[in-house]
Amino acid sequence: MNKVGKIARADSMITFCIVFSLAAIFLLGVGAFCFVATVQSQNYIETEATVQKTLYVTPDEDNDSYTVEITYMVGGREYVNQLTLSTEPAPGTKVTVKYNPDDPEQIGSGDYLMAIILLILGAACVVAVVVRIKKHKSNAATAKVTESDYQAKVAAGDTDYEPNGEYKYYFGFDKSFAKQGHYMDDENRNAVCEARVQNFTLLSAQKVLFVNHLTGKEELHMIGHTVQTGGTISDYSYFKYDGVNVWDYLTQQGIRCEFAPDFKRTIGMKITFTRYGKPYADAYTSGANLHEDDNHGKLGTLLPAPGLFRVVAYSDDVDLLFLALVAFARTR
Repeated sequence: MNKVGKIARADSMITFCIVFSLAAIFLLGVGAFCFVATVQSQNYIETEATVQKTLYVTPDEDNDSYTVEITYMVGGREYVNQLTLSTEPAPGTKVTVKYNPDDPEQIGSGDYLMAIILLILGAACVVAVVVRIKKHKSNAATAKVTESDYQAKVAAGDTDYEPNGEYKYYFGFDKSFAKQGHYMDDENRNAVCEARVQNFTLLSAQKVLFVNHLTGKEELHMIGHTVQTGGTISDYSYFKYDGVNVWDYLTQQGIRCEFAPDFKRTIGMKITFTRYGKPYADAYTSGANLHEDDNHGKLGTLLPAPGLFRVVAYSDDVDLLFLALVAFARTR
C-alpha cells in the first residue's frame, strides 16, 4: 500500500502541476498579449468600415461567431481587413473599427476586461500549482516521519501486535441502498463487524457506526466521500476517516499490504496484509458466491465482484482489518 500510494500520489501531483502550469502559461501569455494590444489600441483612431461578405462561421454551443471581410478608407486609400462579430451582418452593413495611425492595416477593439480576466485565471492556476506542491512536500515529510517510526518499531520489536491464530471471515456490503454499509461475518454467518451508515448525504461526510461483535465495542466515525484523482500511470482514490486520509491512517497504524494475482478462487487478486512486518491477514477478491454454500451460478464463483472478499485473518483483533477492507471496497 505504501509504494502504490506514493507512486499514485506523486503521479497525480505531477499530472496536476503539468496541466495547470500549461494552463497558466497559456492564460498569462494570451492575457498579456491582450493587455498590451489594448494599451496600444488606446491611440488607435476610429473610422467607419463596410461589411463586404461573410468569410466563415465558427460554430459554438452558446453563440456562433462570424468572421467577415470589411473595407475602410484612410487617407484616401482603401484597406481590406477581417473582423469577427457575434452576429452575422448583411453585406453593406456599417461597423466602427479602430486602426493604428502608424499602420492602418492593423485594427483592434481594446478590451481591458478580457485581458484582466485571463490574467486573473492564469494567476489562479499558478497559485493552485504552488499550493499543490507545498501540500505534497508536507505530506511527503509526514510520510517520511511515519515510515521512520514504523521501521524503528519493527527493528526494536516495539509493537503491541502479535498473530494469535487463524480465522476465516467473509466481507461484503449490507442490503441497504441509500445508506449502504459493510459487514464481515464468519463461516457460520455470525456477525463479526459492521459499518452501519447513519445518514445519507451527497456533500458532507457520513456518520458510520463501526460495531465489533467480538468485543462489543461500538464507535461512531466520520467517513468522507471517495475522492478520485487520475494519473498518467495510475488512479488513486481515498476518503477521509475522521478527517484523515484513510490510507495515511492505516499506514500510521503499521498496516502494509501487497498485491498478487489469484486464480485459484476467482479471476481476481490476493491482498496480503501485514502489521509492523508480521502477518495480519490475506484477503481474496470474491464473486457473488461469497460463502461456499452460496449459489449464484458458476459466474458467481469465477468473476470477482467489487467490494467482496474472503478473508483469512491471523489475529482476532480485527478493527484495523475491517477498516482496511472498507477502504478497499470504497476506493479503486
